[in-house]
Amino acid sequence: MSGWDKHAVFYSNQAQFPQGDLAAADITRHSSLCKFKEFLRGFTDPTDDFPYRESLVHNRDHVTVAIEDLDAFDAELADRIRKAPTNYLPLFETVGSEVLTSLRSKVAGETGEMEEPITGDVQIFLSSKENCVSMGSIDVLKLIL
Repeated sequence: MSGWDKHAVFYSNQAQFPQGDLAAADITRHSSLCKFKEFLRGFTDPTDDFPYRESLVHNRDHVTVAIEDLDAFDAELADRIRKAPTNYLPLFETVGSEVLTSLRSKVAGETGEMEEPITGDVQIFLSSKENCVSMGSIDVLKLIL
């Protein structure tokens, strides 16, 4: 094993850092996580209330998000969740759990002592006022043409 004890640096590329499309997808995932967190913590309605932050504090296990609010906050983020809900809704729910944990960092219990926050999974329900189309009313022939 000559050469190993000469204070040299040896390198082996084991594909730990993806390149190409995987890196772009990871950036998109990371930016989506940051935007979802910013949305839940900082979105204000016209009365300057924080509806989603307050909802998380009071409900602990779910929050209903109006897709129109998400669209007003970041149209690209709303578009991502419309086009690929199976990819982005779990991210949104992960962020919901993180935000809930940070909002309930340590709270005064009934005895006045500080207690650890109650954490757990948060389910995100999406609501929309967009026009709904029933499956039966879609004309398959028009979709093919």
